[in-house]
Amino acid sequence: MPNLTAPLTTHPLFQISRLSHGVLYEINAILEDKELPTISLLRILVHVHLDSRISPTTLATRLGLSAAAVSRQVKVLELKGYLRRKPGLDRRRVGLVLTATGKKCVEKSVRECLPILDRRLSLLSASEKTTLNNLLRKLLGSA
Repeated sequence: MPNLTAPLTTHPLFQISRLSHGVLYEINAILEDKELPTISLLRILVHVHLDSRISPTTLATRLGLSAAAVSRQVKVLELKGYLRRKPGLDRRRVGLVLTATGKKCVEKSVRECLPILDRRLSLLSASEKTTLNNLLRKLLGSA
């Protein structure tokens, strides 16, 4: 019987997944050690930071999560004082905004995460980093 796992484990997208999981594990360990939100919650904070007054529905779409999952995570972040809901102009829509505590949390989390990412990329030359970035943009654009 042929070994069907060998082609899978050497597939480039499988390798990207392995790398991603390893980096996320390392980042989560650092964030938890510093008593900062884990990467799943940090993703929400970063999106709200980049797009003030983003709606939970838009956030769910951008993150590829269900509205219910985003709602649960937003509630956790609200209870921790990192963000708040703000009624929209037509009162039917709700926007999300970072609190001052949330902004500090994002800044501190990014400062903790960047060295991990930079260390992984330090193995690549400037040319290789550019190529990798271009290839990832192309793959992400096709999704």
